[in-house]
Amino acid sequence: MQYVKVEIDEGKAYTYTWDGEDALQVGDWVFCPGNVVRAEEFVGKVIRLLDGPDPHYKGPYKAVLRVVL
Repeated sequence: MQYVKVEIDEGKAYTYTWDGEDALQVGDWVFCPGNVVRAEEFVGKVIRLLDGPDPHYKGPYKAVLRVVL
């Protein structure tokens, strides 16, 4: 499992997981599920690859849905 930071709005980014066949890279555009900021599916940009989950966040992580082709 890969953990990535996805910018969903200018200056606002959240951590998501990814279990896809190919690893995500910084700069990839991905579809993310709705969240507290946006109720419906949306496109975001991977801005950072993480070594693992955020130790300060104890909640569940949502997964990237798919890569924008």
